[in-house]
Amino acid sequence: MKFKPLLVIPLLMSASLLGACSNESNASNTDQPAAKVVTKVSTLSDKEYGEVGTDELKDPKKEDFRKVNIKVTLSEVDKIEKEKVDMPNYKKIFNNIDKDEQTRYWFGKGDAKEDDEGNQEVFTQEFVLYTKNLGEDDIKTALETNEIKTSWVNKDNKEKTQQEITAADNISFK
Repeated sequence: MKFKPLLVIPLLMSASLLGACSNESNASNTDQPAAKVVTKVSTLSDKEYGEVGTDELKDPKKEDFRKVNIKVTLSEVDKIEKEKVDMPNYKKIFNNIDKDEQTRYWFGKGDAKEDDEGNQEVFTQEFVLYTKNLGEDDIKTALETNEIKTSWVNKDNKEKTQQEITAADNISFK
């Protein structure tokens, strides 16, 4: 009978050690809310270009236009309240580029959606730019010099958090 307790104790110790070394992460309980931005600048499809009004331009081409998609994601939204995302006025920014007096911002839209499964809220801005004589650096500079301001209140301790990011923080050109 002494043999069984001696066998059970090492088994229990081994099981508890294996549980502590598990690859399963408890990070979801400790993840903090944060704002992340992803910006994609791409060429227009033929269909998209067909929807762009170009009457006031001299010799317009599809290559003269780019679509900008800015996606701001707030994570861990179940832990926050009063979340707010203030996007810059991209129409004003791009129409006031110092290179010329050309209207650059053609049209755009914005949206906000909550993704319960991903525990996040996603804010998007999508717009079309007339980019003739503008390079990628010009677009990136315009996006990085104007901050996206995010804020929220932590539900647990009622602490207000503010985070500033730019649309150029994580940008790709296609």
